[in-house]
Amino acid sequence: MIAVALLLGSLCQGVVEDYFPLTSGTRWVYEEKSGDQTNVVVDEALPPIRIDGKMAFPVTSKIDGRVIETRFYGLIDNTIHIVAFKQDSPLSEPIPVLKFDGKRTSWEFSGMTPMQTIPVPLTLRGTADAKGKRTVLGMTANVIESTVTGVLDTGGGTKIESKQVAIYAQGIGLIEFKEWRKIADRETVTTTTLVKFTQPN
Repeated sequence: MIAVALLLGSLCQGVVEDYFPLTSGTRWVYEEKSGDQTNVVVDEALPPIRIDGKMAFPVTSKIDGRVIETRFYGLIDNTIHIVAFKQDSPLSEPIPVLKFDGKRTSWEFSGMTPMQTIPVPLTLRGTADAKGKRTVLGMTANVIESTVTGVLDTGGGTKIESKQVAIYAQGIGLIEFKEWRKIADRETVTTTTLVKFTQPN
């Protein structure tokens, strides 16, 4: 889950951070639906740390109080990246998540990413564009829409293809997410909706 002008602490320069707040103590509660399964996922931004000498911003995702994933984010060239999934294992090639320069913005990635500790090829193409204002949990905010298509080559001729459409609200972060994923002849659709947002006092 993939989400206050105090964004990214000391890195609060530029535009993209306004839509991806990572201030420690911020919490997002999402309802996630995939097929007939529904989960409540709680994301929380933790205090920043250093990975490879650079500031990184951890976000945990929990279901039923159990951490299912931790992602470490960083700001590189006005683009939010995942820089690690484990504190002691920085990615050799950080993965871009969101880039926005105040107008329609595009980005691409072609590199390796870990899959069960084994590096596999990943290609991504993304765009982000302003979509006006929207009322989010009683708050009116500017929003942007991001569309990312990707292919993960797992080897043996098997590829995971995906299309992700995400809506980010200024000062809030991710508010809606929908992913279409195809593995061989099997397709799944996952939707994620923000149901609660809290900021630190």
